[in-house]
Amino acid sequence: MRPRKKSNHFTRGGQVIFHSIRMFFQVNNTIIKFIGFGMLLATLASRLLGEFYYWRNILYAIRQLGEPSVGR
Repeated sequence: MRPRKKSNHFTRGGQVIFHSIRMFFQVNNTIIKFIGFGMLLATLASRLLGEFYYWRNILYAIRQLGEPSVGR
């Protein structure tokens, strides 16, 4: 095996570093998308459930079918 020139090490090192940086951002981009999508789904589900209980309690109060549940 013959020894490499120092300039070859410098060029190769730069390529490896830039590849690592690109891969780092690629992985982080994917992770952030999954976390954001999961938070969106969780928020929407809780909001829909809250809206359901809000309107149910309004209807109970209007029709006097029962006492509106407070704090549930």
